[in-house]
Amino acid sequence: MFTIPITFIDYNQGLYILKRVIKESSRPILDDWKEYLSVDTVLKKDGLLYFLQKVDEAQIIEENDVKLGESVES
Repeated sequence: MFTIPITFIDYNQGLYILKRVIKESSRPILDDWKEYLSVDTVLKKDGLLYFLQKVDEAQIIEENDVKLGESVES
């Protein structure tokens, strides 16, 4: 079994999932990338473009005593 890491970003009083980071110098077509990745927000910092998907609503489905950095196996 493998784990796919998910990065969350707190931005502008909202929670976002980081879907992709692309160098600005590669001159990507933003609208095409936004559609391809199904994202609604693009941020730019230090020559990188961050493609983000807003988390509309989150709810706890199961509460576990897991420490940060540990993985949970089903």
